[in-house]
Amino acid sequence: QLAGEMEVALKGVMSDRTNWRWMLQDVQIDVGALLEAKDECLDALGATYESFFEDSDNVTILTYPVKEHPVKVNSVKLDKQPVIDAKLLGIKGQYWMFEGGLVWNVRSHAGYRVALEVS
Repeated sequence: QLAGEMEVALKGVMSDRTNWRWMLQDVQIDVGALLEAKDECLDALGATYESFFEDSDNVTILTYPVKEHPVKVNSVKLDKQPVIDAKLLGIKGQYWMFEGGLVWNVRSHAGYRVALEVS
């Protein structure tokens, strides 16, 4: 119940959608903006939910080993393109990034039988 109430309160402060294409590009994190967003969320929720927030303003930035980030992201679905013949440039979360801006969402292909050929 509390999670639902928090979600409703936060809708006015931020979107609950992630732009996955933006997430895959080489974007630098603005820590100051992130901490401002934390404060806005605290203000929107009020003192009732204060215990859910960390007092510390330490920010952990995760980095992924990606040789080259795509400039333009092109999603690949195995139903439409059953073979991806491209060099793997990096993995970020559930996304495999290939040369040419091709991006394959592994999680959306749960239950598929996939063969990987390394050369």
